[in-house]
Amino acid sequence: MYFSEEKTIKKNILDSINTYRDELNLQINNHIYSYALENAFDYVYPPAGSGTFMYPDSNFNITNEVVYYLNSN
Repeated sequence: MYFSEEKTIKKNILDSINTYRDELNLQINNHIYSYALENAFDYVYPPAGSGTFMYPDSNFNITNEVVYYLNSN
């Protein structure tokens, strides 16, 4: 019974951590988006070189063109 309760408690803690992390990330991204718009940035990269964008200007989105090119070839 102890191990079952311990497992449930650990799951609840991890769920709370994930919920708050998601909420914090959403708030951060919203602020970065606003900052980038106000300061005319085209791209904002996250620290540590993760290779993802925190903010890309949607005018630079070429996804459809690239997908079309890939499908054509």
